[in-house]
Amino acid sequence: MAHEIGHLLGIRHAASGLMRATLQADDMVAVRRGMLRFSPAEASRMRIAALLAGKERLRASAAGARPSPSQQ
Repeated sequence: MAHEIGHLLGIRHAASGLMRATLQADDMVAVRRGMLRFSPAEASRMRIAALLAGKERLRASAAGARPSPSQQ
């Protein structure tokens, strides 16, 4: 699920780590053990994307507008 959330926040497939295009059963074990993660750059980009999305929702709410479906 974390891999798919990465896509929603604009992260593409990578050569290694949690955003590899194909994850195997061993990778799922590594995820559960906290050993397969987003790279520091991926994590940073996702934080920025989440912050920007949150700010846009706040602006829309303050203006009395309902967020568009893509912002929900």
